[in-house]
This record gives sequence, C-alpha cells and structure tokens, in this order.
Amino acid sequence: MRNLTAFKGIIACPACRVSLGEERGTPRCASCGISYPVENGSPVLLTPRGRVEATEMLERPGGRRMRTAYGGEDPFLRTVKLAARLISSEFAPLRKRFRRPIMDLLESGGKVLEVGSGARRIFPGVLNLDIAPFPGVDIVGMADELPVADDTLDGVILEVTLEHVRNLPKAAAEAVRVLRPGGRVFAVLPFVFPFHGHPDDFWRATMPGLRELFKPLSVEDSGVYHGPASMLINVLSDVPAGIVFPGHGRGYMVLKGLCLIPIFWLKYADFLLVRLPGSLHYASTLFLVGRKK
Repeated sequence: MRNLTAFKGIIACPACRVSLGEERGTPRCASCGISYPVENGSPVLLTPRGRVEATEMLERPGGRRMRTAYGGEDPFLRTVKLAARLISSEFAPLRKRFRRPIMDLLESGGKVLEVGSGARRIFPGVLNLDIAPFPGVDIVGMADELPVADDTLDGVILEVTLEHVRNLPKAAAEAVRVLRPGGRVFAVLPFVFPFHGHPDDFWRATMPGLRELFKPLSVEDSGVYHGPASMLINVLSDVPAGIVFPGHGRGYMVLKGLCLIPIFWLKYADFLLVRLPGSLHYASTLFLVGRKK
C-alpha cells in the first residue's frame, strides 16, 4: 500500500465511516469486518454499489479514454498534452487566488484531499482519490461515498470534478461531512463549457447554483475561474470538432487543435474580463472557497 501514515485515523470504511485498521497489509474495518483489496498499491475503498458504478463508468467510451490518458503510455496523447500547453483554450487568471489557501493549509500541516485527482498531484502532501488506481492515485473511492471519517480533513479540493458525478448533491454533502470545523472546500464547476465525458458529464452550475450547492458553508471567496474569452474560444473550437468527431477521439483532438491555432491567444483577454461583474454570466468555469462553520 502507498504510505498513508499521515492520514491514519482519517481513512475510513465507506460503508460505516469507521476509521480503518490494517491486517496483513490489507485495510480492514473493525466495525463491520469488511476487508478491502489493494490494487497497484492503492486501497480500493468502494462499497458494492460504488464498485459496480465505477466499473460501469470506466467501460464507457469516456472511461476508456480516461484510462488511456492517465496511463501515460500513448505517444499520441503525450504529443497532444505537449501541444495543449501552447494552444490550450483554457486560461485561469485567478488560479493563484484559488490555490493559495490550499498551500497555506499544507504549509501549516493541514490534511487535504483532492477528489477526482486523476494522475496529477496538485501539491505535495495532498491525498489523491479517484475511481480507479491510476498512477498517482493514493486511494480509490467515490465522491458520493467518501472513505473518510467525519470531521477529519482541513481541505477538500473539487476542481472540475463534480460535473462527472451522477449524484451531485450527495457528493457536495460528503465533502462538507468530512471537513472539521474551520475546514474548507475548494470547488470549481463548469458553467458554459462543452460536453466532456471523462468518463461522463452530468452537470453545470451558475454562481447562485454553486452557492446553493454548498450552502452549509460560509463563502470566503468566489468568482470566475476560466473566463468569457476562454469560454468563447473553447466553444468555437469544440463545436466543429465535436460535431464532426462526436466520439472525442484522435480526430476530434486534431481538429480542435487546428481550430485553436488562429484564436487561442484571445484567452488572455480574461486578464481583464474576469474582473468585470458581468463575466459571471458568461464564464467557462466558476470557483468557490467555503469554510465549514
């Protein structure tokens, strides 16, 4: 198993929420007696329902693309990622404002979980959770059945994750449940954003909707994450690519890249646009930082 020492007493049985012990290297719940498997070094903390849903999602076309992307072995996808650094449609001028409190929590010894991390690690010391044991994932679990004890975390990151969760209100409630008083949720949700099944895509949120979703929390900060300019060039490039190649395979990625080449630079207009009040109504994605009372 990966080294989860720093999160001992926090990782819990997803069925009964009791902190997990360990028996011969296998996570085991002392309350309900369930033992959980370990795959690729990651404990798989899924209820029977969660295992069925995760397996089904990963077998969809979007799930298969996600497995390939996170596996990191496809030369074509590595080339796409490199090109995307130059001509990406996404630009987040306020990213540092969103992420600075996360860094402050970690620097003060706080325990932070990222839900739906994929293969990335946003900062060292963050615990990564996703629905499969991808490289970089510490624990396997579901957003709407977090394998975490009540009131134990200092931060939960949900950065463009909740749109992929079938039960959105339950997933938001789970993030609030696992926070200790004073802990924070860091959430980013799409507003005007193309469909992106990774493995599936269910939801969009306005700013009032995002605040309603996390209404048990006191909002510390909120605003536009990816702005109107990013929204515009993303739609202009995604519509032709997605209509011609609805499966979002290689042809889609190539055509979207070609559409972006002459217009990607327009995204930098968001340096100014995100600071205008009206940008909330045309943003690509929105963010909220909320504190548990």
